[in-house]
Amino acid sequence: MCRIRDAADKKQILNLVKAVDGIERHRILFCTTEKGYEAFTRQIDPSLLVTNNAAQVMFLKRVIQTLVLVGGDGVVASNVACVPSVEAIAVDLE
Repeated sequence: MCRIRDAADKKQILNLVKAVDGIERHRILFCTTEKGYEAFTRQIDPSLLVTNNAAQVMFLKRVIQTLVLVGGDGVVASNVACVPSVEAIAVDLE
């Protein structure tokens, strides 16, 4: 799921993920507001959420199983991992 400002943001994201195996276009969600992002997230109930928005993490940590705060540091909650960059996330895709 991606929060975007406009159609140009959406187009840029779609172009970026074209080359990524395993990402299906019809599974990418877009919204333009923070409240919309939070509502989508609660509705789809992901097992993992990666974001750089500390306020969203504080709000969603009650309802999402595992969160990763990119650019965060310190301990936010037991279900929140803080990493310096997206590259620092170790994901087992198998």
